[in-house]
Amino acid sequence: MTKNQKRKILITGGTGFIGSKLCLKLIELGFQLTVLSRKTNLKNRDSISYINDLDQIDFDFDIIINLSGAPISVRWSEKNQKEIYASRIDVTRKIVEKINQTKNPPSLFISGSAIGYYGTSESIVFNEKSLPTKENLFSQKLCQDWENEAKKAEDKTVVVRIRTGVVLGSKGGMIKKISPIFKLGLGGKIGSGNQILSWIHLDDAVAAIIHLIENQKISGAVNLTTPLAISNAEFTQVFAAILKKPAIFNAPALAMKLVYGQMAQELLLKGQKVYPRVLIDSGFSFQFADLKTALENIYTKT
Repeated sequence: MTKNQKRKILITGGTGFIGSKLCLKLIELGFQLTVLSRKTNLKNRDSISYINDLDQIDFDFDIIINLSGAPISVRWSEKNQKEIYASRIDVTRKIVEKINQTKNPPSLFISGSAIGYYGTSESIVFNEKSLPTKENLFSQKLCQDWENEAKKAEDKTVVVRIRTGVVLGSKGGMIKKISPIFKLGLGGKIGSGNQILSWIHLDDAVAAIIHLIENQKISGAVNLTTPLAISNAEFTQVFAAILKKPAIFNAPALAMKLVYGQMAQELLLKGQKVYPRVLIDSGFSFQFADLKTALENIYTKT
């Protein structure tokens, strides 16, 4: 029996790109998981159960991890924006209500957010104490409102708001989308290529969340990014070199705007350099801090 065997964790978004890998690691560490999801990716496991409504259960958990949210890398129609917003805000609000009502609140509430909180810049280096820019972006409002909902549980438990960058892994996210294009030799930079990409390897993202569970003196905002952010142009060249393919077919900014609209303007054509000061100051060690090492590891799994 491990020290975590009787510790119970509620995870929302536990069947997603990050959540699936995190669940496997938490089961390995001996936690008992309850996952809010319509899917049941991990079957026949004694350590995991699934629910599709928070009202189905007694709210008695040691830790809550909130990773819920509809995909954001789509064209932002009015309908999609409402779904993206509601899928994050409504679930977080419901969790907070449950935490504030229970007599036995969790010791830790880790709630998702993203580096879109800060806004965009090619020159500012954002850390957890940085103020957001005043750009009035949809991605900013989404993250700020998302975090504000989570903060309403701070009187009952330790709240950590993880601001996640672009997660790189072999089975989802950015790599899954762009790999076929680059493997055909059709890859290239997007727009000017100057926009900064603040990224993190999936394994490091999962390890960072485990680090937060094991170090419950950490609270507030925590950036989940590598300390070595790069430009889109640099990413393109490193990725193409690993695949041994050219990368000359650049995607013009105008074309990206026509295809993806506002999403392209905020997430593809602009970026932000985000530094994970809290993780580093708390002793977290990145396994894949530089892009070449990270992509070499990922490409062996694609």
